[in-house]
Amino acid sequence: MRRKERIPEFLKLLNWEEFCKTYAIPTATFITEEMVEYWLENYDMRFGQMLINQGVVADGLSLWVKEEEEFLEEQGIATQDFLMWGQNYDVDGNRLPETKHALIKDMNTGHITAILNSFYIRLRPSYATAFISELKRRGEHWEYNPVSP
Repeated sequence: MRRKERIPEFLKLLNWEEFCKTYAIPTATFITEEMVEYWLENYDMRFGQMLINQGVVADGLSLWVKEEEEFLEEQGIATQDFLMWGQNYDVDGNRLPETKHALIKDMNTGHITAILNSFYIRLRPSYATAFISELKRRGEHWEYNPVSP
């Protein structure tokens, strides 16, 4: 399930004019408050799905399946500045009472490294890339090194 809180963050980062040029949308088109409200009520939708459902763009698979971070990547925005990770356990492996969400860029280096070491092959590619990019931004190096059973 996608997080509702991502929507305002995404809309702040997205360059609408550039998006319109990329996807051949008339530049007079804009995102209305009603569209944002609709998306917030249906927050599990992707951005492209919302635009299609609201009649802004024609139905098309390329927009329907694209995740928000992919649109931002196209505009040169670092995904670690947008993607969030949910933490369910503390450093000692104890279950937290509720999930704590943080932007990847705000996570500590040890946590990012632990995630990559434990879950790299199961991560969605955009998350793996964001974690590795964030480590590089911090001057850290990480390399996939599978452990044989």
